[in-house]
Amino acid sequence: MAKDLCEAAHEKGRIDFVSDISAPFNAAILGTMFGVPEADFVQLRHWLDDFFLRETPKEGEEPKQVIAMRHLRAYIEDLAAKRKDLLAEDLMTAMFLAEEEGQKLDEKQVVMTTMTFLTAGFESTNNLFTNLTYALSRFPALYDEVKRKPELVPFFVEEGMRYDSAAQGFVRSPQHDVELHGKTIPEGAQVLLHIGSANRDERQFPDPDTFDVHRNEARHLGLGQGNHFCVGGPLARSMAYILFDEVLRASAGWQVDLNDAARVRTPNFRGFTRLPLTIN
Repeated sequence: MAKDLCEAAHEKGRIDFVSDISAPFNAAILGTMFGVPEADFVQLRHWLDDFFLRETPKEGEEPKQVIAMRHLRAYIEDLAAKRKDLLAEDLMTAMFLAEEEGQKLDEKQVVMTTMTFLTAGFESTNNLFTNLTYALSRFPALYDEVKRKPELVPFFVEEGMRYDSAAQGFVRSPQHDVELHGKTIPEGAQVLLHIGSANRDERQFPDPDTFDVHRNEARHLGLGQGNHFCVGGPLARSMAYILFDEVLRASAGWQVDLNDAARVRTPNFRGFTRLPLTIN
């Protein structure tokens, strides 16, 4: 699928990376994993797109993200009701069949977990892909090097996660008092952790504001750490490696049109909702 999308984009010449490559790639893979029929991929993608909008609605109108959430939940509830009686090789079926010490997930838990995976997975991978695409346009020498040496694609993806983090920050609460850099963070306090800033910490990364695919230190926080490591991290890595291997193979260079681009408008994430791209 990555190969087909990238070759079609090259033939087209000028594309929106989000609508022509990233969104259909994400929606198809996530949808397939959870048993969404292929005919519904486009509709699923539009609901996921609207879910992350933060636009002020006109007076008397309901926000698009609220409408999208309602439609998405109703769709997943219907899908879950069918999955209870239809065994298939997808994650929703796996959740219904899972059992530990006599305990099983009920239908509501399966629905909410599926919605969490779909929304979080769609947003985070789109941000990752668009940030990586922008980096290759912003740094032509980087594009040339990774294009010449496809074996660098995994290192490029990892450095991209560090350099321009898709997830910028989350609120956490410590379970006990924590001493950090001469300060005490009290138990239960709300702490905004700036992942994007941590990934540019000069105490951890030499020359942190340089995009360097040859770094030996890969312990970034782009996918979290420990108990908070992203459950979809291995999938995101695989998708990114495959997609950028194909998009580099299908092109000889590209330029981003920042004048017509649109950034994600949520404070927790960084990426593009629209990224016009001219592919050579």
